[in-house]
Amino acid sequence: MNNIIQVKNLSKQYDENTIAVSDVSFSIEEGSVVAIIGRSGSGKSTLLQVIGLLDKPTSGTINLDNQNISQFNDNKRAMYRRNKIGFIYQNFNLLSEYSIKDNICLSLLLDKKKINQDYFNELVELLGLNDLLLKQPYQLSGGEQQRVAIARAFMIKPIVILADEPTGNLDKANGEKVMDLMLNTARTFNTTVVFVTHDIKLAQRADRIIEMSDGILI
Repeated sequence: MNNIIQVKNLSKQYDENTIAVSDVSFSIEEGSVVAIIGRSGSGKSTLLQVIGLLDKPTSGTINLDNQNISQFNDNKRAMYRRNKIGFIYQNFNLLSEYSIKDNICLSLLLDKKKINQDYFNELVELLGLNDLLLKQPYQLSGGEQQRVAIARAFMIKPIVILADEPTGNLDKANGEKVMDLMLNTARTFNTTVVFVTHDIKLAQRADRIIEMSDGILI
């Protein structure tokens, strides 16, 4: 199997007293689902942000699809992030002025890219969004909004999906349903997913669990 993500000796230090990630190394196989667990402040969200080019590492390297993305300048980082990495957050981050359909296609619309209608239809069907496309985000429940956020992340056909506490704002039943849909979509399209969670039951749904404590892997 091809290792789609390779992280080597990665550290992120904010000041002399705050080392969020310390000398972390691991690799992730293409098409796999990986959960990162750990207590608050263990460094798991920082690790996700650094892999996703939302933050710069202090040292170490990140290879994504055989490219050393840790060396990219700010412009290249922004373009790569927008075109190659799908993000899912716990607070959905949908744009209230856009319809659900436009929220899903947002990155493609911004880049004036053609929408693959067959792929869009399949994605919407998988996530049960057919009847919601003309609505606005405020008309949707939390679970429905998170399904839209998942569709938006998959719509760019990313190399990897990074999800930070994707069920954090949902009740247990909705959280499990959203996780089912996210994992089913990932496996349908053979998309690599890395997600951060506090919930050990949700983490056990992954192919592999990475546990962090005080910035290191344990």
